[in-house]
Amino acid sequence: MRFGLFGYPNSGKKTLYELLTGEAPNEKLSGKQEGIPGAVPVRDHRLTKLAKLYDPQKVTPAVIDLCLAVDGIYSEAPGEEALEPVFRVLERSDVLGLMVRAFKNDAVFHVRGSVDPARDIREWLGELLLRDQLFVEKRLERLRKDVRVKRAPEKEKELRLFEKLLKHLEKEQPLRTAALTQEEAKVLRNYPLLTKKSLIIIVNVAEEDLGRPDILEPLQKEFSLWGAEMLPLSVKLELELAQLPAEEQGQFLQELGIEEPALEKLTRTVYRMLGRITYFTVGSDEVRAWSVPAGSTAQRAARAIHADLERGFIRAELIKYEDLIRLGSEQKVKDAGRLQLVGRDALVEDGDILSFRFNV
Repeated sequence: MRFGLFGYPNSGKKTLYELLTGEAPNEKLSGKQEGIPGAVPVRDHRLTKLAKLYDPQKVTPAVIDLCLAVDGIYSEAPGEEALEPVFRVLERSDVLGLMVRAFKNDAVFHVRGSVDPARDIREWLGELLLRDQLFVEKRLERLRKDVRVKRAPEKEKELRLFEKLLKHLEKEQPLRTAALTQEEAKVLRNYPLLTKKSLIIIVNVAEEDLGRPDILEPLQKEFSLWGAEMLPLSVKLELELAQLPAEEQGQFLQELGIEEPALEKLTRTVYRMLGRITYFTVGSDEVRAWSVPAGSTAQRAARAIHADLERGFIRAELIKYEDLIRLGSEQKVKDAGRLQLVGRDALVEDGDILSFRFNV
């Protein structure tokens, strides 16, 4: 599951990539068609609390796969050829992150000549719509030829589906708002349709504008049809925060009246949009967060550690995170009768602490 980050040059994408991954983007890692990969540790306060409880030798967070789209060559507005590297990254991503600039700084060039986040969002979403429309038109052309040669019920169904998609796109509406049956959604699962994907719009604002509703509210109103998450973030502020010692960061945020770093909210939001939950394994050697799809069974969750655990699954010991933190130790959880033994079909919930019994 991958998060694809894109936007105009100088919007703050590369700095955000560095803040999220802890490394500067290295364009030599991949060709332009593939983007710049990175691994983003999921910031989770529960992992921190569990680490304090166990004092392990190692603490390992869950990770989000990130891919930064390399800037194309832009003139007055993006064009299909210049944006091909961006589209390639987005087609291989599950959640799209559009970063737009809302801060003014004469020393930082904007490719469009002025700072206007609404215009930038409008242009980029228009490009996503156009990309999907071109794909749907090409697919329709192919389906019509196939049906003329040989009438097949499945092809005819797909033809009707893509005709419906084209009408939807011609109204400038994203495909994620199209009314689709489960069967139709299944047909589209493997097609690279960009407006069908989840979208988060990251608005890079000046530090002093973080609390201003007049910046975010008009954007939320104009683009509400897209159902996108919209997150204000000051890259400059997050950069300053990252350079402070950990013990000073809380005080810095408190002085600014900020409850949590925007990076934590961003990673948590993307993680949720990817449809992931976290379970933990704990011990004196390692406290670790494991990422699995929401709705996973205990046996499916074991696969995140190793396929052998899934194959030889017998049962799992399950402790609720809240019980462990409240009671203070595994022994006290057991004494209170709160430790559960669950079978292979038990559903894992976000925050569960698991220990697997298996035999291979």
